Amino acid sequence: DLRHAFRLLYRDPAFTLTAVLTLTLGVGANVTVFTVVNAVLLRPLPYADAERLVIVEHRDRRSGITKEFIAMGDYVDLRARQEVFESLAAYGGGRTTVVYGPGEPEDAASLSASPELLATLRMVPFAGRTLQPDDARAGAPPVTLLGYEFWQTRFGSDPAIVGRSVKIGTTPLMRQIVGIAPPGFRFPAGARTDLILPLSTPAQPPANRKSGWIFAAGRLKPGV
Repeated sequence: DLRHAFRLLYRDPAFTLTAVLTLTLGVGANVTVFTVVNAVLLRPLPYADAERLVIVEHRDRRSGITKEFIAMGDYVDLRARQEVFESLAAYGGGRTTVVYGPGEPEDAASLSASPELLATLRMVPFAGRTLQPDDARAGAPPVTLLGYEFWQTRFGSDPAIVGRSVKIGTTPLMRQIVGIAPPGFRFPAGARTDLILPLSTPAQPPANRKSGWIFAAGRLKPGV
């Protein structure tokens, strides 16, 4: 039967090519769909008690448009008035450069986070410490955490790097490395996180609420 089938396929190469391409596209499409479903729906997020974590979105009632980013003033009000989260944090992402010693500037993906974010995610650093509330106050000494993979590739897994300083971005200030994130830590999930920088949020909402540039994540209280 197999020899007969191969002879028929050999005699009609156009049909054979079409069948092979159809099978290839079908298998490829199924693998792609499964990969997305597995990552989004089946595989749990890589954070402790991830089912209690939420992203806070902003919906404009007049336009009906929902956006993930919110204005700083709205975040400050929400933080003060909410009753459903045991913790609420602001964050944002971007690209910057890192210079250490006489080395050349290196591109890095940064996560700017209010100190509550790492506590909300229950992140335990691999070395050093996590962000503290004082790190985000005005005039505080500038600090940073390194992503685990970035620490390995850029700093050669040197444990003595904690406590040293690096230049980040275009500012002349040096930032002290106070900790190293645990292996595999990325936020948002799947994003590249080379640096974690403290994000300062005001105690009172600023007057301008037109532009939204931060994101917010929270951990629900038990029973909510």
